[in-house]
Amino acid sequence: MGKKNTEACTDALKDKGSVACIGRAGEKEVLVSSFVIDSIHSGRGGLGAVAGSKLLKAVAVKGKKRTLTCQPRKF
Repeated sequence: MGKKNTEACTDALKDKGSVACIGRAGEKEVLVSSFVIDSIHSGRGGLGAVAGSKLLKAVAVKGKKRTLTCQPRKF
């Protein structure tokens, strides 16, 4: 799936759940690259570059269970 922009990547995987993907900057390991989550840009900080260095283009997640926390009141 490499070399797709974030819109094409999200469209290709949206039937599998929420999609977090990197764009071309992440693939090129640009230090300020980020993830795009369901077509919403997540800011910068280099996480896209980390994913790109691991050859990770996207992650899709689907589920209905609630996330449990260790200390719900503090959370």
